[in-house]
Amino acid sequence: MKLYQPKTGRSCGSCALCCKLLHIPELEKPANTWCKHAKPGRSIGGCTIYERRPLTCRGYHCGWMLSKDISDDWYPRKCHMVITLREFEGIKVCTVNVDYSYSGIWRLEPYYRHLKRMASNGIAREIFLVQIRELRHTYLILPQKDVEVTGSNYVLSFETFPLRQWNVELAQSRAGAMHRAQEIAAKQIHAWAMVYDT
Repeated sequence: MKLYQPKTGRSCGSCALCCKLLHIPELEKPANTWCKHAKPGRSIGGCTIYERRPLTCRGYHCGWMLSKDISDDWYPRKCHMVITLREFEGIKVCTVNVDYSYSGIWRLEPYYRHLKRMASNGIAREIFLVQIRELRHTYLILPQKDVEVTGSNYVLSFETFPLRQWNVELAQSRAGAMHRAQEIAAKQIHAWAMVYDT
């Protein structure tokens, strides 16, 4: 999995929302719970073990810090969401973790419009898969629709001809999803498929 490096000059400031929303394996901290080392509102992101923080934390930078194409509307302390940009098996993935105290905020403007634009054009015209993680729910934001994939096996394919678009098919099992992914890959020259389970 490839992570991106910051190029914006932005810094966490007093924001520590990633310390609440993200899973930190080394600290056995689940998603959507505050890290016991976080002190929100303090400098350096509010981390009391900043100098000896684990590798997961050291290597992490939210999307607002990484890309100038992500506006200041997305400063996590302001929007109550954390954007993570990663490359996973050749797909650029934009994951938005939503603070459950602000459930549904991603559907409001200007955020929803921005998500749809990312799904259509990516950031700086790159291809992105945009997904929302809101407590126990996972959604894919596609240019033409939104699809809830919570707890599902699903096949994801990206067509490059005649239109550049994502397609999602839910499956009953991982084996069924893998089989369908192979069928799609065999039939569609201008598409590739992957299987995700949430």
